[in-house]
Amino acid sequence: MADQDLPSVINVVLVVKLLDHVAAIQNQNSVKSYFHQTKEENDKFMEKETKIESNNLAEAELIAMKDKSRMEHDEHTMKRGACAKTKRGNT
Repeated sequence: MADQDLPSVINVVLVVKLLDHVAAIQNQNSVKSYFHQTKEENDKFMEKETKIESNNLAEAELIAMKDKSRMEHDEHTMKRGACAKTKRGNT
């Protein structure tokens, strides 16, 4: 009965092979995930917005800088989304 509770050698070997395969895929995909990169970019965007506001610029300059920053962020986000879609094979 006790022998039945222990995993077979074959199962252990298969698990080890599976873990090796997972590690190989992780190494192959060493780039940060799309969502992690997007979060980092959004955080940088928010920091930039805060910095712009804290510079005590004239109202017109403040609006212009924020608009430019938002446009750059939106362009970058759209390009990244298109690139990610292309990598997944979607068009």
